[in-house]
Amino acid sequence: WAAGRAYDIDAVPRGPRRAGAASATRSSAVTAPMPGTVLKVHVAAGDAFEPHQPLVIMESMKMEMTLSVPHAGRVKDVLCQPGQLVELGAALVRLDDAAAG
Repeated sequence: WAAGRAYDIDAVPRGPRRAGAASATRSSAVTAPMPGTVLKVHVAAGDAFEPHQPLVIMESMKMEMTLSVPHAGRVKDVLCQPGQLVELGAALVRLDDAAAG
């Protein structure tokens, strides 16, 4: 109840989040954790990568974020380039399905 009106509010579960990290299950893409600008792309299609290896570096609100995943794998496609503006949740790097799970 506020200002003479009743509102329904749903609670959103909270939990720890690490920028660019995959959830407990392996993900098939690295996505933008917030809107921002891609600064560097450290991989190309077909590249193998190690756990926590930097894949993409992006900047948002004057903060740099290194995006990685907690498992080794292979890059299927790179969907971004340096200087590109991206929205929240935009796929930046697609991972090989065989490596993703």
